[in-house]
Amino acid sequence: MSSRLFKRGKIWFVWFYDAEGRRVRRSTQCHDFNAARKVLLRFEREAQGDSQTSRHASTLTVDDAVNAFIEGGCVDVAEATLSMYVQKGQQLLRLLGQHAIRKLSTEDVVGYIRTRTTEGAARGTIHKELVTLRRTLKHLHLSIEFLPEYRVRYTPKSEYLTQENFQALLVHLDPPRQMWVTLAVFTGGRHSEIAGLRWEHIDWPAGTILLPGTKTQKSRRRIPLHPLLVHLLGREKRSSGFIVGEWANMHRDLEVACGYAFGIEIETRKPTKTVTSNDLRRTFATWLKQSGQESWIVAKMLGHTSSRMVELVYAQADHATMSRALSNLPGGEWDNCGTKDGSLLSQVSRMSDLETEEFPLSAVLGPGIEPGTRGFSVRCSTS
Repeated sequence: MSSRLFKRGKIWFVWFYDAEGRRVRRSTQCHDFNAARKVLLRFEREAQGDSQTSRHASTLTVDDAVNAFIEGGCVDVAEATLSMYVQKGQQLLRLLGQHAIRKLSTEDVVGYIRTRTTEGAARGTIHKELVTLRRTLKHLHLSIEFLPEYRVRYTPKSEYLTQENFQALLVHLDPPRQMWVTLAVFTGGRHSEIAGLRWEHIDWPAGTILLPGTKTQKSRRRIPLHPLLVHLLGREKRSSGFIVGEWANMHRDLEVACGYAFGIEIETRKPTKTVTSNDLRRTFATWLKQSGQESWIVAKMLGHTSSRMVELVYAQADHATMSRALSNLPGGEWDNCGTKDGSLLSQVSRMSDLETEEFPLSAVLGPGIEPGTRGFSVRCSTS
């Protein structure tokens, strides 16, 4: 058996024959040799027909395959992820449902993409539908090489609430929705996490709250309760049940409130500033970063395993934060350097006071508009 295992880098790969006699090579995703051997045995059992899905893969339609994947291949995914596969799978069933899964071709998938594009589906939506198809094929141990590349350029959003925005928005929400938004802004929870918060998740003596981590198991986390939440939740304290529950019409309600809080654009009749549940989560991360917190701390509180998403998507720098950063550069202490109005012109006029023997400004910047040529003269060969 060991001859059918080989290593690439730190990962063990294996080869074996499938039910139709074809040689198959796959990654075990294992670093340990004994673990890789067990994976090889499982691959061989599935290839020889121990799996009901493998035995009948030749007659499966896309409809059958997607349903088999959702029922048997999503047992370890989060509820929100499963819901996404179900939703995106419906489009696959509608347009490709009666195609034989083994006879699916590049032309079939390209035609699917063309149809969905004509129907007005966003590129991100089509990409997720193709991800569902790819996962379905992998679940059945079928080739995915025929799938065309379909890339989506991700443009991170930057919308968040300033403290003034937050206060203005709350004024135009009723008390239950005020609590919902405040919980989101001061815990950084996802929409499903805020909706799933229960009074039992609060540890009052410790002053912490447990965010259930609905997206992945690793996102389950316990964070400190902000003093504002201690005060607000303490007034409504219960022994059990949901704290705020689901907000069914959140997008519509927030759009209306934003219209009152931030005004309406004349041409579009839409609010000049709109907010989503993820913008509330970004607000939490941004406020923490603007206060000087490390990215890895913010990531832990958001339920991320690394700080990459904090730096790429969630943390936004405002003018004050960038100004504080600039003040750490040499000469940053010149800001409001004893002048009456602190203007840039007044600060520049005082730069001559900094000239010393070790740092002669005249050596760097000569008089007038033209830069000084001191240090750039070349000795004449005849001199």
